[in-house]
Amino acid sequence: MGVHHFPSILPSDSVESFLWGSSPALKGCAMSAITIPVDPETARAFEQASAEEQRKLRLLLSLRLRELTTTPLPPLQTILDEVGREAQEKGLTPELLNALLNAE
Repeated sequence: MGVHHFPSILPSDSVESFLWGSSPALKGCAMSAITIPVDPETARAFEQASAEEQRKLRLLLSLRLRELTTTPLPPLQTILDEVGREAQEKGLTPELLNALLNAE
């Protein structure tokens, strides 16, 4: 399978500038650690990424989590409907879904 290299969408200093903005109160602020379960392939790809790639991913995830927790979300049913539609477009069938849900 090999190591997955995550594309750099922004130069290193641009990522931090984009994430923290120009606010001196946010730039360099203390960070807290959280644990988020992910599938084994994602965990392996992250663990095999270089230290610089991991740093960029942490910054991008922090930004995305902040966005998700501070932006009003649509109703849960709307989100579930959209996820279901996208899954069907990508080939997920009810049978495959049941197999995945019942797999140990």
